[in-house]
Amino acid sequence: MDPVLASINRRFDAVDAALAEHRQYLEFAFGRLERGFDRVDAGLAGVQADLAGITGDFADIKGCVAEVKTGVPDLKADLGEVKVDLGIVKSGMERLERKLDQFIALYEPPLRQDPPERPK
Repeated sequence: MDPVLASINRRFDAVDAALAEHRQYLEFAFGRLERGFDRVDAGLAGVQADLAGITGDFADIKGCVAEVKTGVPDLKADLGEVKVDLGIVKSGMERLERKLDQFIALYEPPLRQDPPERPK
């Protein structure tokens, strides 16, 4: 019976060795996988930080747009005043142009007539 027991022991030893090798491989593979997950976690943390920065930038832009929106009615009112002022300037310029035309008409020098050509 000793040879049978020795054979069984050898087979169990072979199974134990195979299981130990398999365990080492699994530990190695899971270690690499965990390191990969650590890198992914670090990358996701960077992405999350970037998104937080973008969110802050959007909040700043939203604030600026709100300021612009609140200033639009004042700008419209100012433009209305400028239009009125330009209308006054335009009518003044038209009046000045009429006055100049009248002045020129009153004091226009007589047209110079060229002397007749001499026969050759």
